Amino acid sequence: YATLDDLQPDLVNRLVQRAPGEVTDALRPFGYYAPTVTTELTGDPKRWFARIVVTPGEPVLLTDVDLQIDGPGRDEAFLRDLLAEERLQPGQQLNHGTYETLKGELQRRAAANGYLDARFTHAQLLVDPEERTAVVRLKLETGPRFRFGAVQVDQDTLDPRFVQRFLRFREGEWYSSAALLRTQFALDDTSYFGLVEVLPGDRDPETLTVPIRIVATPNRRNRYTIGVGYETDFGPRLRLGWENRRVNRRGHRFRAEANIAPDNFAGSGTYVVPIGDPSLEKVELS
Repeated sequence: YATLDDLQPDLVNRLVQRAPGEVTDALRPFGYYAPTVTTELTGDPKRWFARIVVTPGEPVLLTDVDLQIDGPGRDEAFLRDLLAEERLQPGQQLNHGTYETLKGELQRRAAANGYLDARFTHAQLLVDPEERTAVVRLKLETGPRFRFGAVQVDQDTLDPRFVQRFLRFREGEWYSSAALLRTQFALDDTSYFGLVEVLPGDRDPETLTVPIRIVATPNRRNRYTIGVGYETDFGPRLRLGWENRRVNRRGHRFRAEANIAPDNFAGSGTYVVPIGDPSLEKVELS
């Protein structure tokens, strides 16, 4: 409201009266549960002055922190490392954000590494505002760990065996959302496909597996470029380019470029053969 010039006195008074409650709510996540807030309003409808004085008071301190991981994943390093960071310790000032962040990261990290049924059986933050104390109770039940199930790749553009070389996981390995993301990036970075979707299916509680379906829509095979410019040595210049993104089903590519000027012509051609990991390794014949 500070930028408005037509504020009525009753509205301004309501805003100022509301300020102590809003300030108190804003300080609570940082451990200040009993601030002292005073307000003063002066001026007139042409120019109001609102003064808010905040004394945070003594913060709430953690007196007891109980963090537990139970279930088959109780000894996993990627979970234990989070607890070892000691973000919540007795004697520390209460911070709701730290509590929520740790809680969220524990569950996200468990799920990202195959513990898809992980859940909190206890998740409590108990605050005694009068005593300025707080207690944290967190217990994560990991549940069983899942593996990758059958992998289905829906595309008819390239040899299926060639496409398999882009995958960053194999059937039977531990489920990993990072491996799915790396696979998405590997396929997206190629010029073979215009759209790629890596879709986990419904997990099977009997076999503890998650099937994966990959849908890849082919990109246009040919790409053409044209450009014009001027060089001090050769004058006006025309540049033409052509790329065949899929010479064959083994992923070979070919590109050619010509630079044409009145007294000069330069041309080049490159044939690309993917080898090994096709995202990283190739042979170019130029």
